[in-house]
Amino acid sequence: MFGSVSVNWWGVLVATVVISVLAGLYFTVVVAKAYAKAVGHEPDAPAPSGPLFIAGPMVCNLVTVLASAVLVSALGIDTLGDALVFGLVVGLGYLVAMTFQIAVNPVFARPLLYGLVNGPYFLVASLVTSASLVLVG
Repeated sequence: MFGSVSVNWWGVLVATVVISVLAGLYFTVVVAKAYAKAVGHEPDAPAPSGPLFIAGPMVCNLVTVLASAVLVSALGIDTLGDALVFGLVVGLGYLVAMTFQIAVNPVFARPLLYGLVNGPYFLVASLVTSASLVLVG
């Protein structure tokens, strides 16, 4: 099955850029105050900045997109419908579930809120990634 894997590099590039921009907008504009509250920061405190906080999420997105690209190819997913089902399975079954699992940790001020704030981004990112991998390239 994995011997015939062919990564759609254009799809990987597009998905990585799109979900990284989406993350920047989502976490700095849409849910900035709720995110700060979930992690125990003051809502109006400035967000951390620097290369780690810019490049780190993009590198993590790239790794996630590459893993999805390998699975999409290995599973022979080539239609938008199948890609969206795959995106839902990965998004809900792995990404959202792991977000809540990570949040159930004593360092998070409000674990349930953390999961509720982060989960939608990861679900949408998984759907965008899966769609990009079959539509682009």
